[in-house]
Amino acid sequence: PVQQGRCGVGMQPPLLVVSALRAAVLRCFGPRGGSVFFTRDTGDVLVTRHGQKILRSLQLEHPAARLIVDCVHTHCQIAADGSKSFLLLLSSLLSEMVSCCGASWDSATARRLAQRLLQFCWTGLDDVIARGVTQRASSLAICGYHGDVVEGLVRGYMAGRVGDGPAKVLSPLVCRFYQKWSGGVRGAEPVAVIHTHFSLLHTAVSGLPIGCSGVAEGLVLERDWSAFFEHGPRVEVLVLAASVCPAAEPGRGCVCDRCVAWPQVCVCAQQLGACVLLSAAKQPDWVLQWARRNRVCLAECLDPERLDLLCLLGQSRPTPAGRVATATSVRRLVLGGRRLAAVVPAHAPRAHTLLLCGPGPGPLDQSVSACRGAVAMLHHVFEEDQSQSPAADCWAEALGSGRLLPVGGAFELLLHDFLLSSDWTGDPQVSRLLARAVLSVPGALHSHKPRHFLQLHAHFLRQGSGGPSRPWSGGLESVAAKRQLLSAVLQCAAKLLTVETVLRVHAPLRTSRSDEEED
Repeated sequence: PVQQGRCGVGMQPPLLVVSALRAAVLRCFGPRGGSVFFTRDTGDVLVTRHGQKILRSLQLEHPAARLIVDCVHTHCQIAADGSKSFLLLLSSLLSEMVSCCGASWDSATARRLAQRLLQFCWTGLDDVIARGVTQRASSLAICGYHGDVVEGLVRGYMAGRVGDGPAKVLSPLVCRFYQKWSGGVRGAEPVAVIHTHFSLLHTAVSGLPIGCSGVAEGLVLERDWSAFFEHGPRVEVLVLAASVCPAAEPGRGCVCDRCVAWPQVCVCAQQLGACVLLSAAKQPDWVLQWARRNRVCLAECLDPERLDLLCLLGQSRPTPAGRVATATSVRRLVLGGRRLAAVVPAHAPRAHTLLLCGPGPGPLDQSVSACRGAVAMLHHVFEEDQSQSPAADCWAEALGSGRLLPVGGAFELLLHDFLLSSDWTGDPQVSRLLARAVLSVPGALHSHKPRHFLQLHAHFLRQGSGGPSRPWSGGLESVAAKRQLLSAVLQCAAKLLTVETVLRVHAPLRTSRSDEEED
């Protein structure tokens, strides 16, 4: 059976759905926002201020709500964040549409307005941002920024993601992690490596305060040494992919699918002088006894992907028993009551691991997610800037050309003023709707101090009209990320406006494969 109903003014308009989702995330929006407390039927507790995690934790039944959450998820995969700003902007835009159209709001009006929104998104948005934001930002003495650009980007991202308190700990930590990998070189490789292998380049430790977090030299293996001894400044590391057996099976090679021949391991270790043995599998007890007698460091049950990364960084070479890599040193890290093995590859001296601590699973997961998002944001900004200007120091060049702006509403205020000015001759109705809607973001950021919002708006108006400017410092955000946010919101609004009918199906939907088989 199928039930059919209108999805318009007469039956659950999309504005009510968006407003409900906005209310769920509004309380944790901005640096001064709080956290949302979830309890499940199983007794599990979740405390978070991560927008995507909040939306995923909600039990959504309305199809419009699922559509909006899917759009938010798609946007965050591209821009690394912006879920709460997405909902604030979408809710304000739909509210302005309903207020503007009034009693004349119907399905035909909604479809026409959706087409005009898409037309503006594809043909007018880039021109508006280039003329109204980028040009004006570069003319506002933006080069007077005091501070490091990477630190500003990370600080601006972290403040909105985890709040002022945790951001003071995590922002310098991520910057130091990036600086260790880059070694002072502002190129594409450090950001790309950290972004690609972030899951292997961080270690989460629960039960410790966030202040115990740090950056460790080398690659942390997330396991303790089964046997550990101090060795010289340069050691050979033998990496095994399987457990060892006393001898090779007749008629088979030294390395089989299930085990590695122990005689070959001993020969390779002696010939190469390997004094470190790393294994992805659990080894027999007699292997541990052999390692202790011969002063060989042994670590077992290690993550295979982490071992592959170690071999990649250490430029390993194959042997009959396994892979051999050269390490500068091996160490044992102690964090609270937890001990971890760490290896510093000789061919990757800049390799470091981010150590993230948290008092419990919830805060720890939030810190890990925020650091991962900060790295993804840096990678996204770097790719955007490299595509426009492949300069040696792309960060400074992006700041001077107006592609980076101070956080706190600078982008929205510049865009608002340009859309309502005589310099822009686009669709007047769409321009007014978007100009009013974008003010919802800085309005929510400064809701605790409305006078500060008015002063900020007046400050940008004076600078835009040629008034005096002054050097500034603080967090930064990317114009490209804001452009992506606007584009995603306009496309999502167009999708909601073009929905006329909701089909409620009370039977399992057929998959395409089953339909093909039936045909």
